[in-house]
Amino acid sequence: MSSTARFFASNLVNAFLVVFLTVLIASIAFNFVHEKESWGRVYETVESEVRRFIIENPRATPEDVENYKRFRESYWISFYGLDQPVAYRILVATYKTLMLDFGDARILYTAYGHTKDVRSIVLTAMGRTALLFTTATLLNIVFGILFGVLIASKAGSTLDKVSGILAMITNAMPLYWFGAIMIWFFAYRLNLFPAASWRPIPPYVAENPIELIKWFAWHMFIPIISMFVLGVFGWAWSIRAVVVEKYSEDFVMVLRAKGLPERYIRYKHVLRAAAPPVVTMATLSITGSLFGAIVSEVLFQWPGMGMLYYTALRNSDTIVVLADTYAFVVLFVAAKLILDLVYGLLDPRIRIKR
Repeated sequence: MSSTARFFASNLVNAFLVVFLTVLIASIAFNFVHEKESWGRVYETVESEVRRFIIENPRATPEDVENYKRFRESYWISFYGLDQPVAYRILVATYKTLMLDFGDARILYTAYGHTKDVRSIVLTAMGRTALLFTTATLLNIVFGILFGVLIASKAGSTLDKVSGILAMITNAMPLYWFGAIMIWFFAYRLNLFPAASWRPIPPYVAENPIELIKWFAWHMFIPIISMFVLGVFGWAWSIRAVVVEKYSEDFVMVLRAKGLPERYIRYKHVLRAAAPPVVTMATLSITGSLFGAIVSEVLFQWPGMGMLYYTALRNSDTIVVLADTYAFVVLFVAAKLILDLVYGLLDPRIRIKR
């Protein structure tokens, strides 16, 4: 087996082991909570069925009632798997989670569709979070890289100093505070955009792709512009810190001596030399954006992953919390795997060391 194939296989095996062990630990932790909830459901259901049995059978003796109660308890205990060993239940939960078989949620999450299927709910939430947060993150990355490389080429200038000040100010501002100001200004003061970023899509809008794009752009403007303003300068300053080091290396001096245009040197050679850390930051940022944010989604009234996690915790819906946790783990491991593979392609020495 070649070093490249060995490198890829090793990373795939490591990624699977990380996912498996994380899901196993999460299943152990959630099992105790789920077991407590299941016993509570058994008690409530049996009590309700016994009351109904007494009403429907007024001549039933106390012995009949007790026998019926034991029969229904046995049924529901078996239904929830409480008669199985703890180790077996944990392994079953781990296997079902790995196979994306989460079953039904405890309650109906109407904001994510009229279904209790946990997989469908999580995928819907993830799609909405990607639509909002990943879009804003991609804008920050693209403009942050372009602006960061520009100010790195003008290190020490007024533009560089002003950018550093803006980066410190915007990084110090919490999104929920700045977002509230933006909602007040654009939605209530100017009355240009809606305060609630998510509302049911009208049928006539859903049938027309152009109208659908306009509808989303109009509703998403306030949260996206808020995240863009607070993120782009921080991104630019991070890129500047990486790229400015490359400008001091000898190959830049050689390229300038050859008479190549500064713009060509900046984006063709310097940015390429700084690619590994930039790729790392971009990949982790995009991955992190898929998780959403509880406070921000509540503020902008956007039903994504963050709001789903918050709602599931409030309702003690352990299945949904476990599904969210599994999604987080898989995304982070996938991002780490992609980074390792990209690094292996960019630097053959990494593959040889493995």
